[in-house]
Amino acid sequence: MKFAKLIGADITDIAYKGAPQVNLDLLKNRVQLYFGTLPTEINYVRAGQLRTYGVASAKRVSSAPDIPTLAEQGLKGLNMDAWNALYAPAGTPKAVITRLSTEIGKILQMPEVRKKIEGTGSIMQSEGSPEELRKMTTDEYETFRKLAAEMNVKRN
Repeated sequence: MKFAKLIGADITDIAYKGAPQVNLDLLKNRVQLYFGTLPTEINYVRAGQLRTYGVASAKRVSSAPDIPTLAEQGLKGLNMDAWNALYAPAGTPKAVITRLSTEIGKILQMPEVRKKIEGTGSIMQSEGSPEELRKMTTDEYETFRKLAAEMNVKRN
Protein backbone atom coordinates (compact mmCIF):
# COMPACT_ATOMS: atom_id res chain seq x y z
CA MET A 1 0.00 0.00 0.00
CA LYS A 2 2.15 2.79 -1.32
CA PHE A 3 -0.69 5.24 -0.61
CA ALA A 4 -0.70 4.35 3.09
CA LYS A 5 3.06 4.76 3.25
CA LEU A 6 2.96 8.13 1.50
CA ILE A 7 0.36 9.57 3.87
CA GLY A 8 1.70 7.82 6.98
CA ALA A 9 -1.52 5.96 7.73
CA ASP A 10 -2.28 2.42 8.78
CA ILE A 11 -4.82 1.11 6.24
CA THR A 12 -6.11 -2.43 6.24
CA ASP A 13 -5.77 -4.03 2.82
CA ILE A 14 -8.72 -6.22 1.82
CA ALA A 15 -8.26 -8.61 -1.09
CA TYR A 16 -11.11 -8.64 -3.61
CA LYS A 17 -11.52 -10.77 -6.72
CA GLY A 18 -12.61 -7.76 -8.76
CA ALA A 19 -14.30 -4.38 -9.00
CA PRO A 20 -17.91 -5.64 -8.78
CA GLN A 21 -17.35 -7.05 -5.30
CA VAL A 22 -15.50 -4.02 -3.96
CA ASN A 23 -18.01 -1.62 -5.54
CA LEU A 24 -20.84 -3.37 -3.72
CA ASP A 25 -18.99 -2.92 -0.44
CA LEU A 26 -18.25 0.72 -1.25
CA LEU A 27 -21.90 1.41 -2.05
CA LYS A 28 -22.96 -0.32 1.20
CA ASN A 29 -20.31 1.67 3.12
CA ARG A 30 -18.53 -1.51 4.27
CA VAL A 31 -15.22 -0.16 2.92
CA GLN A 32 -14.26 3.49 2.77
CA LEU A 33 -11.40 3.66 0.29
CA TYR A 34 -10.56 1.99 -2.98
CA PHE A 35 -8.06 2.62 -5.75
CA GLY A 36 -10.04 1.63 -8.82
CA THR A 37 -9.73 2.44 -12.48
CA LEU A 38 -11.67 5.42 -13.76
CA PRO A 39 -13.43 3.43 -16.51
CA THR A 40 -14.76 1.04 -13.86
CA GLU A 41 -15.81 3.72 -11.38
CA ILE A 42 -16.81 6.75 -13.49
CA ASN A 43 -20.48 5.80 -13.84
CA TYR A 44 -20.85 5.55 -10.05
CA VAL A 45 -19.12 8.93 -9.70
CA ARG A 46 -21.33 10.56 -12.35
CA ALA A 47 -24.44 9.10 -10.65
CA GLY A 48 -23.35 10.61 -7.32
CA GLN A 49 -23.00 7.17 -5.71
CA LEU A 50 -19.24 7.38 -5.18
CA ARG A 51 -16.91 10.29 -4.63
CA THR A 52 -13.55 10.47 -6.30
CA TYR A 53 -10.67 12.26 -4.65
CA GLY A 54 -8.45 12.34 -7.70
CA VAL A 55 -6.86 10.39 -10.47
CA ALA A 56 -3.46 8.77 -9.91
CA SER A 57 -2.22 9.65 -13.38
CA ALA A 58 0.30 12.25 -14.48
CA LYS A 59 -2.39 14.47 -16.01
CA ARG A 60 -6.14 14.97 -15.84
CA VAL A 61 -8.35 12.72 -17.93
CA SER A 62 -9.98 14.50 -20.89
CA SER A 63 -13.35 12.80 -20.33
CA ALA A 64 -13.39 13.89 -16.66
CA PRO A 65 -11.42 17.16 -16.57
CA ASP A 66 -13.10 18.21 -13.31
CA ILE A 67 -11.31 15.44 -11.42
CA PRO A 68 -7.88 16.68 -10.32
CA THR A 69 -4.81 14.51 -10.16
CA LEU A 70 -3.59 13.39 -6.76
CA ALA A 71 -0.32 15.22 -7.47
CA GLU A 72 -2.22 18.48 -7.99
CA GLN A 73 -3.59 18.01 -4.49
CA GLY A 74 -0.14 17.53 -2.99
CA LEU A 75 0.16 13.73 -3.07
CA LYS A 76 3.27 13.29 -5.18
CA GLY A 77 4.80 9.95 -6.17
CA LEU A 78 1.61 7.98 -6.71
CA ASN A 79 1.34 7.89 -10.49
CA MET A 80 -0.35 4.53 -11.00
CA ASP A 81 -1.60 4.49 -14.59
CA ALA A 82 -3.53 1.37 -15.56
CA TRP A 83 -3.23 0.19 -19.14
CA ASN A 84 -4.30 -2.58 -21.45
CA ALA A 85 -2.44 -4.42 -24.17
CA LEU A 86 -2.88 -7.36 -26.49
CA TYR A 87 -0.42 -10.21 -26.04
CA ALA A 88 0.21 -13.34 -28.10
CA PRO A 89 1.82 -16.64 -27.12
CA ALA A 90 5.61 -16.85 -27.10
CA GLY A 91 6.84 -18.11 -30.44
CA THR A 92 4.16 -16.35 -32.49
CA PRO A 93 5.81 -15.47 -35.82
CA LYS A 94 7.07 -11.89 -36.03
CA ALA A 95 5.04 -11.31 -39.21
CA VAL A 96 1.82 -12.18 -37.33
CA ILE A 97 2.74 -9.87 -34.45
CA THR A 98 3.53 -7.04 -36.88
CA ARG A 99 0.25 -7.51 -38.73
CA LEU A 100 -1.78 -7.59 -35.51
CA SER A 101 -0.02 -4.45 -34.27
CA THR A 102 -0.66 -2.62 -37.54
CA GLU A 103 -4.34 -3.57 -37.74
CA ILE A 104 -5.04 -2.77 -34.09
CA GLY A 105 -3.29 0.58 -34.57
CA LYS A 106 -5.65 1.35 -37.45
CA ILE A 107 -8.70 0.37 -35.41
CA LEU A 108 -7.62 2.53 -32.47
CA GLN A 109 -7.28 5.54 -34.78
CA MET A 110 -10.91 5.32 -35.92
CA PRO A 111 -12.77 8.33 -34.48
CA GLU A 112 -15.76 6.26 -33.32
CA VAL A 113 -13.47 3.80 -31.53
CA ARG A 114 -11.45 6.58 -29.89
CA LYS A 115 -14.65 8.33 -28.79
CA LYS A 116 -16.05 5.13 -27.27
CA ILE A 117 -12.82 4.32 -25.40
CA GLU A 118 -12.24 7.88 -24.17
CA GLY A 119 -15.90 8.08 -23.10
CA THR A 120 -15.19 5.41 -20.49
CA GLY A 121 -12.61 7.61 -18.80
CA SER A 122 -9.69 5.90 -20.50
CA ILE A 123 -6.79 7.86 -21.93
CA MET A 124 -5.74 6.97 -25.47
CA GLN A 125 -1.99 7.11 -25.86
CA SER A 126 0.49 6.26 -28.55
CA GLU A 127 0.05 2.61 -29.37
CA GLY A 128 3.75 2.04 -30.03
CA SER A 129 5.46 -0.99 -31.43
CA PRO A 130 5.55 -4.56 -30.12
CA GLU A 131 9.11 -3.88 -28.95
CA GLU A 132 7.99 -0.79 -27.04
CA LEU A 133 5.22 -2.83 -25.41
CA ARG A 134 7.75 -5.47 -24.38
CA LYS A 135 9.93 -2.79 -22.76
CA MET A 136 6.95 -1.11 -21.08
CA THR A 137 5.76 -4.47 -19.70
CA THR A 138 9.23 -5.33 -18.41
CA ASP A 139 9.69 -1.89 -16.84
CA GLU A 140 6.28 -2.02 -15.15
CA TYR A 141 6.96 -5.52 -13.81
CA GLU A 142 10.26 -4.32 -12.34
CA THR A 143 8.63 -1.25 -10.78
CA PHE A 144 5.98 -3.35 -9.04
CA ARG A 145 8.49 -6.04 -8.07
CA LYS A 146 10.53 -3.37 -6.26
CA LEU A 147 7.42 -1.87 -4.68
CA ALA A 148 6.29 -5.30 -3.45
CA ALA A 149 9.71 -5.92 -1.91
CA GLU A 150 9.72 -2.46 -0.30
CA MET A 151 6.24 -3.03 1.13
CA ASN A 152 7.12 -6.60 2.18
CA VAL A 153 4.38 -8.14 0.00
CA LYS A 154 4.76 -11.90 -0.34
CA ARG A 155 3.51 -14.08 -3.20
CA ASN A 156 0.99 -16.79 -2.34
